[in-house]
Amino acid sequence: MTKQFPNIDVDGDQLRFAREAKGLTLKELGLKVCLSHQHIAQLENNQATIFFTPSHKIQVAKKVGAALGLKENDYLIELPENKDEVETPLPTNNQAPLSIELLTKSKQEKKSAFGLHTLAFSILIIAVGSMMFFNESTNLYVRQLVGSDYPIVIEPIPSNDNLSIEKIETTMLTSQEPIEAQKVSTVTAANPCAYEKQNAMTYRTANPSKSGEMVYMMSKETQTICVIDSQNKMTTFNLEAGQSKTIFGQAPFTIVSSDLEKIELYFQGWKVKPQTNETNIIRLEATDLAQN
Repeated sequence: MTKQFPNIDVDGDQLRFAREAKGLTLKELGLKVCLSHQHIAQLENNQATIFFTPSHKIQVAKKVGAALGLKENDYLIELPENKDEVETPLPTNNQAPLSIELLTKSKQEKKSAFGLHTLAFSILIIAVGSMMFFNESTNLYVRQLVGSDYPIVIEPIPSNDNLSIEKIETTMLTSQEPIEAQKVSTVTAANPCAYEKQNAMTYRTANPSKSGEMVYMMSKETQTICVIDSQNKMTTFNLEAGQSKTIFGQAPFTIVSSDLEKIELYFQGWKVKPQTNETNIIRLEATDLAQN
């Protein structure tokens, strides 16, 4: 089970100082610990959008810190418990000093500015949520707009053996490298998606914490991967060592790879741990959240 780390956060500056002291780039450190450079960048910038849970972020930080030769207390900080703030009312005496009146006006101006910022952020959240809901209703899935590595999943296509469609996947990258477009090929019945059903190994999550609408994977070596969902929607792509990708669709997902042992899979909020390594084909079946 995933360990819980209450009231603990990562000091990204300490990780960055240690990495720069060793002369390592984000990609070099990512390859060293089998992570993508986005994981390292978000740890150093105190971000968390690429991680499943806060506990997942702490586990990844420990892995990076150990590779840099740091002790846990060098980069893990304990957060204070949240306590309700009690405001002392200002005196109502009409003869109060001028400094108290100026302080009151300053607090009111700060509250007004904070309210405007909160309103703007709420409008942005509503707009993004509406966009994602609309796209899901039309079977178009967009990746998150905050530094994660989510591809655009292509809508189902007719099962024509002679049909091959290529669509462009928009990849949001961090500021450490230029923005570029990668191609995702969708095919119906051709290599590397060809497989025999009897060779597929079935896996079901025992205690799901997320819905079965996505599968996250990170490759430990360069290889070609094919993902097939229940609608026979096939997505193929190449992953280099340390690269990760999230695919959206409808469970069950069938994953065909050249080396399944060299892929870390996460489904319904948990890491997939197959019982055998004798096949490179795995079928991920979703467990209903209502059962838990």
